[in-house]
Amino acid sequence: MSMEKHAEAGYLPTITAPTAMDSKRQSQNGGHKMVVMVIAASTIIQVITLIGIGWYTSNLLTKVGQGQQSHADLQTATAHSRPGINVYNVKFEEKGDIIPERIEVDVENRIETVYGNKHHGLDQFVAVQDFKKGIMSFIVPRTKTCYVKTISTALTTEPEALKTQLDQLQNQTWPETTRATEIMVASAPVNDRSVLPAKMAELCKGLPVYWLTPASTSTRRKRQTVEVSICIRYPSTHELTQISPA
Repeated sequence: MSMEKHAEAGYLPTITAPTAMDSKRQSQNGGHKMVVMVIAASTIIQVITLIGIGWYTSNLLTKVGQGQQSHADLQTATAHSRPGINVYNVKFEEKGDIIPERIEVDVENRIETVYGNKHHGLDQFVAVQDFKKGIMSFIVPRTKTCYVKTISTALTTEPEALKTQLDQLQNQTWPETTRATEIMVASAPVNDRSVLPAKMAELCKGLPVYWLTPASTSTRRKRQTVEVSICIRYPSTHELTQISPA
């Protein structure tokens, strides 16, 4: 019996050639499946990235508590791109050496962040100048301590003006300039940490935070042992902050 007769007798299924409409449906279904697969893959990548960033931040904070983090660690902690942040890798001369430094400027929120290297008797630090609140806060890994003080308006450059200067000075090495020195003492612990910018609140989690006030005249005259020494550098001014025992 031929195949046609078998089909007529019900032994074989009748095969119908696919129509143009069937082909279109199959193509559409295939396209939908591809879109779903791409979205799923993108979601998985985003989740993995967030988990990785969360792990890195957690690991960094552990290092901060143990005083083990490096300058690169502190820079990378905030290097994940954030809209509106202008990042500058600058260089300046000091005692015959070329010193690198990183500055981030957030014009909209009026915040400047400086990452200072350890060199020539100065401590490694991360400092945040919040011009809306009028305070400067910084962390010194060596002492596992954070500090807060009033911004020295005479020695600082506002974010918008600083951005303009740094845009003009890109790829240039800043010449050495005179330092303006502030002698401070840690006068009291900071109990209300809401004064800290979000970045410093995260870096200073679990660490002591102290208010800094100008040292007394007698302390300045004695020039006691300096416990901490950092320098905020701008193109035209260097603000040296030294902390002496109270």
